[in-house]
Amino acid sequence: PELLQVSDLCYLSKDYHTFSLNIEKALSEDDEHLIRRRKDFASKNTWNDRFEKIYSELKKIKTFDIENHT
Repeated sequence: PELLQVSDLCYLSKDYHTFSLNIEKALSEDDEHLIRRRKDFASKNTWNDRFEKIYSELKKIKTFDIENHT
């Protein structure tokens, strides 16, 4: 569901076969504007960025120190 908001940048797949076909389709595209938009989106949505957003919100809720939690 999270990807529905960016369905103009990616192909949504319900199974492995469709996913595989969609990967091939996306890799064969040559629309420079779409490629640039995808790269821009990806650069702003790294695992590190997501962690920082979540960690920032956790710190607002309660004093939360990740180094003391395992």
